[in-house]
Amino acid sequence: MARKSRKNLNVVKAIEKYKELEPQNAEGADVLCPDALATAAYIRLSVENNGQETDDSLRTQIALVESFICKHNDLYLLDTYVDNGFSGTKFDRPEFVRMMDDVKTGRIQCVVVKDLSRFGRDYLETGYYIETIFPLLNVRFISITDQFDSTREEDRNSLSVPIKNIVNAMYAKDYSRKQEAFREMCKKTGRVMDINAPYGYRMAKETKRLEIDQSVAPYVRMIFAWALAGVPRLEIARRMEIVGAPTPAKHDNWKVENKWEDSTITHILYNPVYAGFHVMGKSKVSLYRDIRPRRLSREEWVYFPDFHEPYITMDDYASLEAMIGTIRKDRTERLKIREEAREQMRDVFQGKVFCADCGRQMNYARGSHHRGYKDLSFQYYRCRYSKQYAKCSNKKIQQNFLKIIVMDQIRLLIQAVCDRDKVLQAAQDRFDKPGAMNPIERNISRLTEKEKGLENKILKAYMDYADNLLDEEEYLMIKKKLTDDKETVIAKKNVFQRKLTDVKVSIEQYRTLADRLKKFLDVQEFDEGLVKELVSKIFVSDDGKVEIEFSCSDIFQNVLIEEFLASVKMGGGKTDNDDCILFEVV
Repeated sequence: MARKSRKNLNVVKAIEKYKELEPQNAEGADVLCPDALATAAYIRLSVENNGQETDDSLRTQIALVESFICKHNDLYLLDTYVDNGFSGTKFDRPEFVRMMDDVKTGRIQCVVVKDLSRFGRDYLETGYYIETIFPLLNVRFISITDQFDSTREEDRNSLSVPIKNIVNAMYAKDYSRKQEAFREMCKKTGRVMDINAPYGYRMAKETKRLEIDQSVAPYVRMIFAWALAGVPRLEIARRMEIVGAPTPAKHDNWKVENKWEDSTITHILYNPVYAGFHVMGKSKVSLYRDIRPRRLSREEWVYFPDFHEPYITMDDYASLEAMIGTIRKDRTERLKIREEAREQMRDVFQGKVFCADCGRQMNYARGSHHRGYKDLSFQYYRCRYSKQYAKCSNKKIQQNFLKIIVMDQIRLLIQAVCDRDKVLQAAQDRFDKPGAMNPIERNISRLTEKEKGLENKILKAYMDYADNLLDEEEYLMIKKKLTDDKETVIAKKNVFQRKLTDVKVSIEQYRTLADRLKKFLDVQEFDEGLVKELVSKIFVSDDGKVEIEFSCSDIFQNVLIEEFLASVKMGGGKTDNDDCILFEVV
């Protein structure tokens, strides 16, 4: 008779004791304390247990923790968080993360675990949560079998918790080290671990070795016979569909049924198991050294020949392996060439081409295909939303055609900017002469003189009032009229001054743009950098019409510059009317 451990006996006794207790926060039980804490029951099983039922299983943990919470009327169970099959050395467990989110939002005010090892086996991280995070968030922490309660000062100051955390961490690393040693032993001796039988095989219960599954064996033999006869893998997959062969997913009763694909055929043909090999060491992992699982190359695998009944001979498998290796090498080369070709077919109008009907961004398509003795490529933009919008059609425009249109419009823009710059330069040269003023400056000068004249009239009215030529009522009336006129003149002058500043800034921006674009005046080939700098959006219509929105259009089409040049052409603004306009615009 097997001897039971003292630890497991203690757990069983605890469960029997708590089963006798009626939950105090159930209906008809004692009333909870007004300040009872919303409590989380956290349960964890390590990845090594694989969810198997043991004395330390999920059921036992849940019963123990929930019974403990029900026994204390200062706690009430709000939620139970269960991580089944997760290592305690990591803290990115899904239910643990969900619990901590609830803790941070204040939904959970107390956390109860069976023991510290269930919370975590990394002593630094576990200690950080217990000693820093939970006190900072004002959250109570209870470990039942460790008899730890964070509300008791003697528990907080005790050395037992850090020591147990260190022991738990050492246990996790030691267990991981032993697991790795066991896997290495199996790899060297060929010992069969729990594996999933590939398509065409099943695991014999007595020998724990693979044996041929007669229910699908004829289909597997067909696959290898066709492959050795030179039938392409895609054609083999099509034939398997025709004969109604169950796919590996359907044969293994997976929830998702799929069709036969050439990749499925490749996986079978390239698997050394069908040649009688038992293969070990396909991947490597070491939790205690923090090495994540990684796939090893086929050269690093450990092969044990003649381990079970094969479907094909080793010579046939070697032929298939060489054939598939050549196919994969050729495919890799083709993909490399195709990728290099795609790099030469970049989207030079990225994010700039839009449908004129629905306003959505058009999709860029590129590719190449072999026709006859030529490799043909295609690059175009199309609207993907024609099915969603009735007014939008499935329009398409070739990138090369769009390049020609855009560069033609850019050259016209540059020519227009340079021509306009010559006019601005001539106007500025005209007004840079000594004593010369532009129309705005003349208006400012005229209004300044008018302001001075009104000030003199106000002073004269005061002198007449002082000489008793005007009585007080007449003086105040004249003064008010002249003061109002003066304020009106000042307001008009301020408008002109602001306008003068704006015009100078606009002209400076325009001339800076012109200087930058002059060097591109003779550009004939497509210039991607110029497109990025000047083009904002390109709109494509059904009739092939292309509208280009330039990013510098606000500078080029500046109204102030237009008015300035128009006023220069007219010879200046009005000077005889108090209500003068800013410019005479033709």
